[in-house]
Amino acid sequence: MDSARASWGFRIIIVVACGALALSVSSAIGCGHRDPGSSGSTTHAPASSIPEPSTERVGPAEARRLVQARIQAAHPTADPTRVSAVAVSEVAVPELWERMRMQVFAAEDDLWNGYYVMRGSEAVELGRSFGGYGLLSICVCDLDGDGVPELAYSCSWGSGMHRTELAILDGRGFPRQDQPVMSFPNVDLFLRKQDDRTVLVEQGRFESVNRWRTLARLGMLRSEPANALGGAPGGNAITPSIEFAPDAPASVRPWPEPPAR
Repeated sequence: MDSARASWGFRIIIVVACGALALSVSSAIGCGHRDPGSSGSTTHAPASSIPEPSTERVGPAEARRLVQARIQAAHPTADPTRVSAVAVSEVAVPELWERMRMQVFAAEDDLWNGYYVMRGSEAVELGRSFGGYGLLSICVCDLDGDGVPELAYSCSWGSGMHRTELAILDGRGFPRQDQPVMSFPNVDLFLRKQDDRTVLVEQGRFESVNRWRTLARLGMLRSEPANALGGAPGGNAITPSIEFAPDAPASVRPWPEPPAR
């Protein structure tokens, strides 16, 4: 057990909340960078990767085609002319291409906004966006230290009930679309990477993808190395959990049984 893990107390799979503690910190986050307001220095574990030398980057035109095709498939009665007007742009995610041969694109539209992770001709929606901010934070990590990187992210959505979902995408299982999530009502949670094995979970106020104002620091993201979906095709599912700091606020809880996405 590494020193970062030992420094936090017991493990529980609940999330804490919005405490009275407000750290007036404006966070400009690039995954893999240390928070200027935090103590200590950031260390970097040896980088793991999923080498796929034959995969080429997806260009803007192809990304737009793939996203629009996914939208049309999800909404078969939608006017194709309207769908073809949906704008698509790439979201920069440090280390994602180099280590996982993936890219992230945003659909920018009042009706069909969303985020998609792509590898080659495969596109998978990252969480949900309707009624919320969509993608809040995202980073490449290797929480279990097995040498195969994962893509951890948080997103917010909800019509009537605002919520944040945390999920971890296993590159080996791509393009599975039903990865387990932890879902927390009425709160925005963010992931701050310090190194491959250390990803902090923070409550904050959203500014843009990977940028937020920290309100409380809750603990560390962990992964459960089990196929929680009972052998569904596409590789092993990764179930996220949180290891809370002893002094973390405790007013927010996840729903009892995190749904699969």
